[in-house]
Amino acid sequence: MPAKLWLNAGKLLCGSGLSAVMLLLTAAVTARTLGTHNFGMLVFIQALTLVIGQIFSFNAWQAVVTFGNQALQQSDEDKLGKIVKMAFCLDLAGGVIAWLVLFAAGGMLVKMAGWPQETAAMLLIYSPAVIFSGTGATIGSLRLFRHFGILATALMTAPLFRLLGTFAAMLHGCSLYGFVIINLAATLAGQMALFGMTVSSIGRQRVSAFFSRPVRGFWQEFSQFRSFVWTTNLHSTMKMLTREADQLLTAAIIGPAGIALLKVARQFARILPIFGDPLYQTLFSELSELQAQGCRHEFSRLVHRSAFTAVLTGLAGLGFFWLFGQPVIIMAFGESFAGAWLTAMIFMLAMVAGLGGIPLQPAMLALGQPEASFRINLFATTVYLAALVPLAMKFGIEGAAGAYVLYFVIWDTLMYIRLRKEMRVND
Repeated sequence: MPAKLWLNAGKLLCGSGLSAVMLLLTAAVTARTLGTHNFGMLVFIQALTLVIGQIFSFNAWQAVVTFGNQALQQSDEDKLGKIVKMAFCLDLAGGVIAWLVLFAAGGMLVKMAGWPQETAAMLLIYSPAVIFSGTGATIGSLRLFRHFGILATALMTAPLFRLLGTFAAMLHGCSLYGFVIINLAATLAGQMALFGMTVSSIGRQRVSAFFSRPVRGFWQEFSQFRSFVWTTNLHSTMKMLTREADQLLTAAIIGPAGIALLKVARQFARILPIFGDPLYQTLFSELSELQAQGCRHEFSRLVHRSAFTAVLTGLAGLGFFWLFGQPVIIMAFGESFAGAWLTAMIFMLAMVAGLGGIPLQPAMLALGQPEASFRINLFATTVYLAALVPLAMKFGIEGAAGAYVLYFVIWDTLMYIRLRKEMRVND
């Protein structure tokens, strides 16, 4: 694989690795301080906010990279500026709509889940976190201009603030309300840091020029942008549902203690994607560039090698956790969380399957096939959600994790078949 791909992935890996460690420490301190019931309530509030924010987020970063690369190849600064500005407008619009939905319907959603009414009050406190949660313009620009080191640094800001705030809350004996406020402040600080670093890295004058571009007639000039953003948004929303739906459904079926154990299991399972997420982010930029240059052989070779490397890394991590995972969970979270080990192992099996599919989504987008990718994701998500409730009701949190394995097996298989078909058509 290209040396610059590994270099960029390495930068993001350092950032995501440190972020994961900080998030794990934060979860451990929070769980020990609040206990399983209150920790479960905090997880529910964050998960519900994240899902609502994702539903109304346009996830325009992929469009920024795809169409921005084309503008860069043409040295068209005016076109590039319009793309970045429109992405920023979509980010802000989606965040405001998500906040209004949470403000208006948060109490009803909490009641539907069967949770105490005080949960609705805490949800309203935390809801402003979604206003600036859209990162299409910022993350897309940093990836487009290959500022992966700055991106990694920016994405560590929120976990760092959250960790420091959690230690402070523990020392001062804060209640659940205090932890909600600290998480809100950390989230907002991370969002502001990401925006500030993006402006600084691209250049204030260049960003000012971008924002001075008129966007009237944008949708006529960029006719494919609308369908691309719409499709990738739906795809990302479906993907987010597979990541968070189990927590929300577990909240209704099993209760706070169950969602607390599920969160801990997922927190450890998320260690494996630490190695895959940086590769995914850099792959999309590289594959888009190779596709724009017409380098078909290099494109195919990059897809296969990256998938093989990701699976080997995942299997190594799975073996290590099988040997040492349970004592680590007990040491970090306490005996009451020991039951999370088996669930974490099942989640890790799903993550290994997910790592095998790391290059599939970027490759499909680079080939201009977001609709096909979305249809596959929609089918896999439908099967996942249909299986999640009965499996969770019968087997508890282990059943919820098993549904996640099913999702990735279906998604990987169908995506690989479709990608091979697209590669043959384009050869």
